[in-house]
Amino acid sequence: MSRSFWIPYLTDNVYRLSGLGTHSDITQLRQAVKRIDSGMRVGITPTLSRMSERREDGSCLSQLFGLLFVIVLIFLCSSCSTSKKPTVSNTQHTTSSTQAGTAEPESLFQQADQLYNQGQYSAAALAYSKAIRAARQESLAVPVEAYYKYGICLEKSKRRSEAIWAYITYIQSTQHGEKFKEAVNALRRLGVVSRPKSGASPLGGGIRSGYSKIVLSNQTGQDAFVKILASVYDKLIQVRNVYVRSGSQVTVSEIPMGQYVIKVAYGEVWDRKNKKFLLNRSFSMSQPFDIIERHTGYSIEYSVTTITLHKVVGGNFAFEPIDESQF
Repeated sequence: MSRSFWIPYLTDNVYRLSGLGTHSDITQLRQAVKRIDSGMRVGITPTLSRMSERREDGSCLSQLFGLLFVIVLIFLCSSCSTSKKPTVSNTQHTTSSTQAGTAEPESLFQQADQLYNQGQYSAAALAYSKAIRAARQESLAVPVEAYYKYGICLEKSKRRSEAIWAYITYIQSTQHGEKFKEAVNALRRLGVVSRPKSGASPLGGGIRSGYSKIVLSNQTGQDAFVKILASVYDKLIQVRNVYVRSGSQVTVSEIPMGQYVIKVAYGEVWDRKNKKFLLNRSFSMSQPFDIIERHTGYSIEYSVTTITLHKVVGGNFAFEPIDESQF
C-alpha cells in the first residue's frame, strides 16, 4: 500500500473510531496529506463547533489532543519515508579497514621474529605461516629472511617437507642473502641437495650397445645435466643421461648407432629428489648428429663424437635455447 493512500486511510479511520470531526474535516486532512507529499507546509483548522455538536459529553481539550495526535502521526510517517542513510561514515570505515589490513602482515612478521629470537620455534613457525599467507593475500612482498627463519623453525619442529620448501624458496629469492650458504647447507643436511660426480647418471643407466662414444666437455662456470636422445620414427628416446661438473670432461661409451640430439640443463644447487637445478637454470638443445658403426671385414668402424658444452671459437656444432618444459 503506497504512502499517499494508507496515511489518509489511517486518518479517516482514526477520525471515525474516535468520533472526531466531520466528513469535511477528513477531506481537509486528505488534502493536507497530499500537500505534505509534495513538500509543502500546511495548516489544518478542524471544525470544533461541529465536533462538539456530535459529542456533547466530550471536552474540547481532549478533542484537540486527539487531532494533534493524528497530525503528529502524519508528519512522522512522512519524515520516515523520505529519510536517507548517510554514506560518509561507511566510506570512512572502509578506508580505515583497508589501512588496518595493510598493516597487519607487518605486525605478524614482528610477532614471528620475537618468537624466533626467543627460541619458541613451534609458535614462531605458526606465526610465520600466518604472516606469509596474509602478505600474499594483500599482494605484499614477503621479507626474504622470513623464509629462512621459517625454514629453521620448521626443521626444529621436525616438519621436514615444509622446511625444504621454505629453504628452497629462500635461495630462489636471493643469491646474496646473509643466510644463503646456511640455507644450502640445510638442504644438504635434509638430504635434498647433493652434487653428483661427473659421469653419474641421475635418471638411471639407460641403453648400452655398440662401440661408439660421445665425449662431453664442460668448461662453463656451471654444472650441466645432459640427456642423450635418439631420434626414432620422429620421436626422441632417451638413451643415456649424465652429470658433468663445471671444468670437467666425461666420455660416454657404448652408444648405439643412429641419429641423436642432446639436451642440456645448466645451473647450480642440484635437487637430488626432483633431479633438477634450483638456481640460475638455463636449457639448450643441439642440432642433430649421427653415430655411425659399421663392420669392414675383420674390423669395426665407430664414431667418437666430441661435444663442447661451452662456446668455442670456430666451432661447428650449434645449440639452440629451449624452455624447461622442452627439456
